[in-house]
Formats: sequence, structure tokens, C-alpha cells
Amino acid sequence: MNSTALINIVPDDKQLIKGERLKFVDGRWSDANDAPVPEKMLVCGRIRAVRCWREQKVVDCIAQKGREPLPDVAELNAKIPENEWELGLDGKPKPPWENVWGFYLCNPQDGSIYTFVNGTVGSRIAYDKLNDRIQMIRMLRGANVAPIVKLKSRPMKTKYGNKLRPEFTIVNWVGLSGETTPALEHKAADAPALKDVPEPSASEVLNDEIPWLG
Repeated sequence: MNSTALINIVPDDKQLIKGERLKFVDGRWSDANDAPVPEKMLVCGRIRAVRCWREQKVVDCIAQKGREPLPDVAELNAKIPENEWELGLDGKPKPPWENVWGFYLCNPQDGSIYTFVNGTVGSRIAYDKLNDRIQMIRMLRGANVAPIVKLKSRPMKTKYGNKLRPEFTIVNWVGLSGETTPALEHKAADAPALKDVPEPSASEVLNDEIPWLG
């Protein structure tokens, strides 16, 4: 496995879910069978996509590739007569196409892959917060840097009152090296090892040491 593949799993239109599906319900994380999942995970890739539901199943999906823009869900939904829309939890017709956000995660102990993807406002907030930090750190430390996160929850105000949303709390940042470590000795000899990467200093983030910024 090369280092780019390890930290950049790419979404697939035909199979957005890779490995086990992660669920977040009422502040609790679990897999698709409601079994507990590892508390700490390595983030291996991001997910931005639009998908279409029919009879409570995903019947179509378009995943973002690189910086390529996604279709407008309003335009996609406008092509489907509203009398064909299914009812949502509020009893009103729900647009079949939705935006979704998420991440691919890996258990660093055994290599198990998990997918978290959802179209809720809480998922969008969690995605934006983590994705912004990943982009910043990779700009400062290079593309082969990824976070180890804890699967947590945070309160969020909604029109239905206070609810819990998913949260990815960063534990530390890791890079990849060609060296093996005791924790990874069960893998192939050429498998890349995880190596701690320091967080950027304030001067790096603010660029206050760059002469042309005065």
C-alpha cells in the first residue's frame, strides 16, 4: 500500500460505503449492527456527494472527485414530480436528492475501514470543522498528514430543541514514514508507519514571519 492510498480513500459513485458503516444516534456511535466501534480512528479520506432515495434505499449517487463541483440538488429534485416524492419524518414530501458529507476512517490497530456519511445539519458542521483543519495542516505539513480522531458528540440547537451532533475530536496528527514500528509489525515489511506530526505554531498559521506581509 502506498502512502497516498492510505490517507486518501476516494469515494465511488457505485459504492460510497467502504468497510463498515458508522452510525450516530442520540450521541452514540456504533456500526451498522449497533456494535461498539473503536474510540480512536485514523481519517483516511473525505466524502462529499449527492444521493437519491427511493423506497428508503439509495438508488443513485454522485460523489465529488477532487475539486469537481457537484450537481445542484435543487435542480435534480426539480426534475422529479413532487407527487413522486416520499414522505419525511414530519409527514411532508421530502426531496429525493440530498447533499451528504462524511469521512472514511480506519482503526490503526487492525486496519478495519469504516464509513460515516450523512445529510444532517449536524453532520455538515462536523465535516466542515474537521475538513478545514485537515486542509490547513496539510498546507503547512504536507499532503501525507492525517489526524487521529476520537468519535465524540456535541450539543446543537435545532428547531426541535437541543440535540447531539457528531464531533471528530483530534487527538494528534500523524505522517507516514517507511519505517516499521512495534505496533505495526504484523503488517507487511514495506507498510508505511504512522509518525507523530507536531501542530503548527502560531507564526506558521498567521504567516507573521513572512517578510512581505510586513
